[in-house]
Amino acid sequence: MTINHKYDIKLKVADSSAVHLLMRTVHLNLGTRLVENDECPHSRDTYKTNRKRHQTSTSHLQRRIHFIMSSIAVPKDRLRTEKANPRGIPEAKFIENVKDLLPGAVTDADVELLLNELQVRLQQYRLMEQSKTETLANLRVKIPDITKTLEMCQFLKTQEEPIEANYELNDTLYSRAEIQPTKTVYLWLGANTMLEYPIDEAIELLDKRLKLANENKKITLDDLEYLRSNITTIEVNTARVYNWDVQRKRDLKKSGAVAA
Repeated sequence: MTINHKYDIKLKVADSSAVHLLMRTVHLNLGTRLVENDECPHSRDTYKTNRKRHQTSTSHLQRRIHFIMSSIAVPKDRLRTEKANPRGIPEAKFIENVKDLLPGAVTDADVELLLNELQVRLQQYRLMEQSKTETLANLRVKIPDITKTLEMCQFLKTQEEPIEANYELNDTLYSRAEIQPTKTVYLWLGANTMLEYPIDEAIELLDKRLKLANENKKITLDDLEYLRSNITTIEVNTARVYNWDVQRKRDLKKSGAVAA
């Protein structure tokens, strides 16, 4: 499909990204022409007229582009179902009959395209799995730290007498300190920031963070199990398509030999 404009801007429209590129190009080209006219002393009197024409022509072209965008057919994803988990991760479709996903006259290119789609989907699932695995590792470090901090705040809240404790100055280097009864504590918030809290507020904050971290851990584990199941489905689909293609080629060779 080709768009012709009176400024001789032509572009083959294959997808929406090409359309957006065309719109940006038209605005830049037309805007440049207006600036050039404005810089010319003999054309300054007609600047408003040119600008009005620019707005009119651009608006007309935008309407044509939006019409074309609405008429462009978006290919349907043949490897996904309408189901997804609560986080929106789509469920992989199990291919029961490979022939149902291919056109009537199957060619090697059709099979190769389907195998490439399966590989792309497999990589998408593996990237999500990697991200979830990193999140789980961070939570497994974060949860014990929050738990220890919460327990210490609860301990300090009950103390009415000074206590002596060892504290870490550096790796393998400790010193003794006397901790006076206190009603406030300092919590690290991240980004080299520490904030003072009353002990009750600190306990409440840490308790909420601990519950949220445990909930996120449970959700992450569920997502990982779901992703691994989908990865297995895609791998099985890939094997089924490959084996089906091998059998198809064998049948074609047999039919060719019989015809000969």
